[in-house]
Parts: sequence; C-alpha cells; structure tokens
Amino acid sequence: MTQINVNAPVLPRGALAIHAVVSAVEALIAEFALWNARRNTARALSRLSDRQLQDIGLLGADLEEVAARLRR
Repeated sequence: MTQINVNAPVLPRGALAIHAVVSAVEALIAEFALWNARRNTARALSRLSDRQLQDIGLLGADLEEVAARLRR
C-alpha cells in the first residue's frame, strides 16, 4: 500500500515559475555587478601614471592584456 504524506507543504501554483524568474533576475544583477567592478578596475588602471603602474608591477603596455582578462 502506498503512503501519502499529508504533512508535506504544498507550493502555491506558479511558485516554481516565480522562483525561476527571481533567480534569473538575481543572476543578472550579480553579472552586472561583476561587469561594473571590472569596468571600474580597468578605468582606474588606465588613469595611473607609468610610475604608479610600475609600483604595482605593471607596465603601460600591460593594460591591454589586463583589460582583456577583465572582460572574460
């Protein structure tokens, strides 16, 4: 004989669809925040002088490579 758990919570109709939409929006917001942080980092590095870049172990020529890595 099959037992039925009558104490199991029942989700309202559409709850899974709503959860999927909310998860997608959260993922989109997280992706935007990451893109913005990378963009700000690239902009901040581009504003540094050659001397400041040298202090952190970079050359002006390295900025293109760093920017390409940040876009990944």
